[in-house]
Amino acid sequence: MHVPYVVGAADALGIPFLTPYLAGNKSGDYAHGANFAVGGATALGRGYFRRKKLDARFTPYSLRWQMRWLKKVLVMVSSQQGTPIALPWLTAPQR
Repeated sequence: MHVPYVVGAADALGIPFLTPYLAGNKSGDYAHGANFAVGGATALGRGYFRRKKLDARFTPYSLRWQMRWLKKVLVMVSSQQGTPIALPWLTAPQR
């Protein structure tokens, strides 16, 4: 499905748009959810591309950054609601 159809359907149904993570500052900014998408983002970090001698200037953000942002928003929103949240599934394994 193309993005314009999704946007049009959400708009027609009166579903609010998600706040881009980088545009929010407080839990209220994410009352309807958060959008962590970044154009050109990769699943692999920039270090991977550097080691392979590939140009990684297309985006500074990877999936690892998006997961960090998700964790911050979840902690922010849960603490605002007075319900601390445990996020063991978002914690990086210890090496």
